[in-house]
Amino acid sequence: VECAGVEVFALLNSSWYPWIHLLQVSSMRLNDLAYAPEVAAAMLKIQQARALVQARELIVEGAVRIAQDAVTKLEQENVIDLDPVTKTTIVTNILTVTCGESNAVPTVALK
Repeated sequence: VECAGVEVFALLNSSWYPWIHLLQVSSMRLNDLAYAPEVAAAMLKIQQARALVQARELIVEGAVRIAQDAVTKLEQENVIDLDPVTKTTIVTNILTVTCGESNAVPTVALK
């Protein structure tokens, strides 16, 4: 016997209760799943936080690769003398620009 649209909750709380032992549920499908607004909001915050962390990790990985490639290329081509202080400055500047929230502002050092 197929009973389309009969909800188990309604079945258990109806006057059919004495005859439930005669029924066999072969499948069940949820048509709608709703959460309380507070729960949905909390779940959305968690999802957004996870996405933000993953995006940040990707940005940092890319920035580190860019900084490594820049230092390696500058060393290979002997463009400038790369002492540890210069390397640190280059890496810091690249990471600050690529990982920062605001747009980069180019500056020229006055000597």
